[in-house]
Amino acid sequence: MKQPRNSIATVASRLLKFAERPYWADVLDEHWSAFLELAAEQLNQTPEEVADALDALGLESMAFAMVFENFATHRDDAGGTFLTDYLKRAGWRESAPARKYLHALRDSTVGLYEILEVHRDKGFLLRDLLDADAAPLFVDERSATHHLARWDIVAGRVLAVLNRHQFSGGLLPIQRDTYTRAFQPEWETVRDDPAARAGFLHTLPITAALLWLFVVIEQANAPLPEVINDDGEAVIPCTVRLPLLAPAEAVAAALDAARDWVRAGDAPPFWNWIGGAPDTPAEQPPDAGRGQRVQSYTQAGEPVRGNAELQGERLVFTTLSADRMERGLVRLRALLGTALGEALVEYDNLQEVLTRKGTQSDDRAPKDDAIDPEVAAQLIRETLDRHYRAVLDQPIPVLDGLTPRQAAAEPQTRDRAIEWLKSLESHEDRRSARDGQPPYDTRWLWVELGLNEKG
Repeated sequence: MKQPRNSIATVASRLLKFAERPYWADVLDEHWSAFLELAAEQLNQTPEEVADALDALGLESMAFAMVFENFATHRDDAGGTFLTDYLKRAGWRESAPARKYLHALRDSTVGLYEILEVHRDKGFLLRDLLDADAAPLFVDERSATHHLARWDIVAGRVLAVLNRHQFSGGLLPIQRDTYTRAFQPEWETVRDDPAARAGFLHTLPITAALLWLFVVIEQANAPLPEVINDDGEAVIPCTVRLPLLAPAEAVAAALDAARDWVRAGDAPPFWNWIGGAPDTPAEQPPDAGRGQRVQSYTQAGEPVRGNAELQGERLVFTTLSADRMERGLVRLRALLGTALGEALVEYDNLQEVLTRKGTQSDDRAPKDDAIDPEVAAQLIRETLDRHYRAVLDQPIPVLDGLTPRQAAAEPQTRDRAIEWLKSLESHEDRRSARDGQPPYDTRWLWVELGLNEKG
């Protein structure tokens, strides 16, 4: 629907047009150039290289929005601002709601907020990280609810206009470790000193923009990590489809009778393979810094090296290693013999798996492989239950080798256990949105660890 010329939704374009006037154009250019120069100095690049990187990543508008609002609200020696001048010279053309918006923006400051709840296409429930006494605040927002998740931290301006709260245009996601490492310690130092507090808030817009920029450029340039399993093998998703040459009931009975196959579901029949350790241990253990480790465990703490599932007239064996796939096939042949036909093996490209976007589907998969959504949700929930039940008693690198249960039990590491849980939940919310499945209910983890979900 076309917006009225003087609506709040179109006020940004009129501000940009007004900023083209000779004096303000020079001031805005100084702000943008200063931002690029600061970033270039820290990144050991030229300002042009930083600008090119922002453009290549499609993020120039996000950075410019934060810089523009800092420019528009910056007070000169006489206490004037760009927005003050705009309201004086062109404000009479704006509607009453638009003028209220501009007054709120003129008097606003950038804050840091933690997302407590995401209401898709409606907004966020936020906690003000710079005001411990402030009640949670609901902010109307639509587009950002599609890419931000619970426990994310954002830097932006929250404006109260027409009995509701909304973000202004400049909104930047801030990584949790950036907040806990850079912002939180400084804020705790300055918040009770009025002068130091004012200095922190004055520099916050550009500091937030710079730290956000450093992270996104670092992530864009970083190679994908080497991903390995507990056996020290490179992770390669493998799927093996084996047609049944014997009744499915006989195959199920044989798997149920095998000690190294543990039934984990009935609809459809599903088994965890807990055998198949390599004959020769890896030359270098996974914990020696070889890469990112991926491994799931049963509730009894046994490593799961693969899964088998009866799908109609075939058995589908999946694992995350080419070596495990070969060992698993040998074991299945020994166990089931002539009950299985010729194997059809598919390898997935791990880099494509790690970088696959949104809900992109794999067109190569046969249509009859589709699983009922309710069954898929149940399988995911059961798998995650087993996974997280085991993880609670496993050493976690970000907890300096402590298990989540150990970290939660000690006062000096309790906050870090909470941060770990929040990062986990944020990741799970993104997985849920990507896969189109209901979010995994993690409340039992907080109860199990004796932690307060509000942190």
